[in-house]
Amino acid sequence: MAETHWDAIVVGAGLSGMTASLELARRGCKVLLVERLARAGGRCGAFELEGHRFTVGCNDFGARIVTDLARLGVHVAFEPSTNVVDFGDETHRLPPRPRGALRLLRHAPSVLRMVMRVRNGEKRPLGTLFRDHERDGMGFRMISLLAYALGTPPQYLRADLLRADFSGELGYGHEKMVVPIGGPQVLTDAMLARLRSTGVTLRLGTGVQAVKKHARGFEVDTSSGSEHARVVLSTVPASACRGRAGLKVCQVLFAVPRTTPFVDARTLIVSPPRAEEWMAALDAGHWPETFGFHLFRDHEAGDTRAFTGFLLAPRGQDTLDASRRARVLDSVKSRIDAHVPGFSSALRFERLLDPSEYEAHHGVSASLAHEIPIADEDALPIEEHEPGLFRMGNATEPPGDHANAAMLSGLWAAERALRHLRG
Repeated sequence: MAETHWDAIVVGAGLSGMTASLELARRGCKVLLVERLARAGGRCGAFELEGHRFTVGCNDFGARIVTDLARLGVHVAFEPSTNVVDFGDETHRLPPRPRGALRLLRHAPSVLRMVMRVRNGEKRPLGTLFRDHERDGMGFRMISLLAYALGTPPQYLRADLLRADFSGELGYGHEKMVVPIGGPQVLTDAMLARLRSTGVTLRLGTGVQAVKKHARGFEVDTSSGSEHARVVLSTVPASACRGRAGLKVCQVLFAVPRTTPFVDARTLIVSPPRAEEWMAALDAGHWPETFGFHLFRDHEAGDTRAFTGFLLAPRGQDTLDASRRARVLDSVKSRIDAHVPGFSSALRFERLLDPSEYEAHHGVSASLAHEIPIADEDALPIEEHEPGLFRMGNATEPPGDHANAAMLSGLWAAERALRHLRG
């Protein structure tokens, strides 16, 4: 392939890579975006299995995504995220309706105490901020939901990371979650359409073997030949994980008749009491007697509705045998039936993808979080020692291991690359 000179080569067409490419292109740069998979979007997308359509990973997003997409010229319609949360001894709808808000009001002291502990907790782990008896309070239970989303026991999660997710400075908007109407594939498709309209060149199924510095920029060796660019933005972290990786997930897939009822929300979240204990058991590589999961309404086709769910797998147990699969599915179905009697008997399709199957099927990691920083470590910086080489994605700044942080990382990387290009 003949040499082509680009202003920027972006490696990885997940949310951060697509965001960075769009920002660079709208600012006048000639951009090449390469992706090792045969599809774009990373965890943000849909897939089909035995005639049913399910979600790969990304589901709910902080409200910041609406303004970030508007900045990039991407138009997607969103609706509020709604959840029914089963805490074991009580169930709440979030966000609550007026009557539900009154029920939650009695937990106000516990929630306020949680907010103050996290706000003043600096970089200390939550396990050092909450006494044992306080872990039965609603404040700690709500924190446990966030820890579950990162695949790490709540007592190991640092307070500053929780603060970042709700900081006004970063503005992720996690206090007002939204979902794209039509599912996350609609979001990826809209970003791809915008990439085409802005002139970004996208090459799927193209791996990167090496990035070499030369006098005028960089030479990037890809599986389809060498390319040259003045700057390179990569979603591949330069160093190994310095913290602790989040637990991997099993994906649960169901399909039922479209008329089958469900809870009064899009998502059912089951979070048994003492999440720090059952999540610690999973973190230690053991199946606890009870465990949490979440399941949400997914795509509809004809007279069938699909549901996609996730649960954490024990650390190191990437492959489940038939007996364990059956027990896990039976446990999940029984908890769903407690809220929706007859749901499991209405099933037309059920499947569990263990972590190894999830990674083989989707081509992405089954870990919910790439890296949970420990000690005093901060997120890896975007700017490398090599001028003109930038890193982005959930392994780098800003703090946060979710879609909103990935997109903001792409925007920050693009801004730094533009400053470099303009001297």
